[in-house]
Amino acid sequence: KMSVLFVFYVPSAPVETLNPQSSKPLKNYNINPHSLYYQNTNKTINHHPTQTFLTNQHHQIKKILHQPHYTLILILSHFQPLPHFTSLPYQHKIIIQIQPYPPKTTPKSPLTHPIPLLTNYPSRFLNPNTPHILQLLHQLYPSFPNFTFNNSFHTNQFSYKPVT
Repeated sequence: KMSVLFVFYVPSAPVETLNPQSSKPLKNYNINPHSLYYQNTNKTINHHPTQTFLTNQHHQIKKILHQPHYTLILILSHFQPLPHFTSLPYQHKIIIQIQPYPPKTTPKSPLTHPIPLLTNYPSRFLNPNTPHILQLLHQLYPSFPNFTFNNSFHTNQFSYKPVT
C-alpha cells in the first residue's frame, strides 16, 4: 500500500472542502492519504476520513515521516517547506500543487520568488489544468515535470441548495 502525505499551510475553506473529496478516490486505488497542516488559524478542523497532523515543529515532522513510510509528499502552494523535508532527509518524490493561484491579472511573482528554492530540490508540479498557470510554469520551470488534473467535485456531496 502506498502512503502519501499532503502538506497544507493552513486548513482554509477550499482545502477543507476538497481534501476529503480527494482522499476517498485515492483509497480506492490502495493509496493511503494523510494530511499535515503547518498551523491552524481556525477554531476547528473538519473531520477527515484520513489521519491528520497539526505541527510545524521539525522533530515532530521527522517522526511523522518515518511512520508510515511516505512514498510521496504533496505540498499545496507553499514552497518554504521544501528545504525542511529534504533536510530530514526525505529521499522520495516531492510534488508542489499549484492551487489556489491568483487570476491571470496578478503578477507572476508568487511563482518567481521560489525559483532558487525549487531548483535545488527534486520537484514536480501538479495544477488544476489552468492555462495561465501552465504557461507560467513552462516559462519559469521548463525542465520540471508538470502534471495537470481536474479538481474532484462530487455533486452528490456538495451542491447548491436553495434557501427556504
